[in-house]
Amino acid sequence: MNRKQLETRLQFNGIHHNDKKVMGDSDLSMLANAGYVDVSWGNDECASFLSPCGHYQVFYGDDHDDAIYAQHICDEGYQTPITLTNSMTEALTKVEAFCQIYREVKQ
Repeated sequence: MNRKQLETRLQFNGIHHNDKKVMGDSDLSMLANAGYVDVSWGNDECASFLSPCGHYQVFYGDDHDDAIYAQHICDEGYQTPITLTNSMTEALTKVEAFCQIYREVKQ
């Protein structure tokens, strides 16, 4: 998949374009293949992507020294950090484990 296709699949918006521009295609592919979408907001510090289960965000950007930061978003809207890493694979693996637990608890 080329860069433009990845941007379309992730539903890139125009916010935090510089952060997304420096992201590697492999990181974007992992996000796209895992079903994430761009939910970057102007008041966020950097680009952010929402997990398919809707309760986790992955942040990527200069404000985190190009580290990947993931957090849980509870039903009440509170946010709790779950990882800070330089590996998209590690971040998505942790988020998927948390998503699985969330799905099991909500059943």
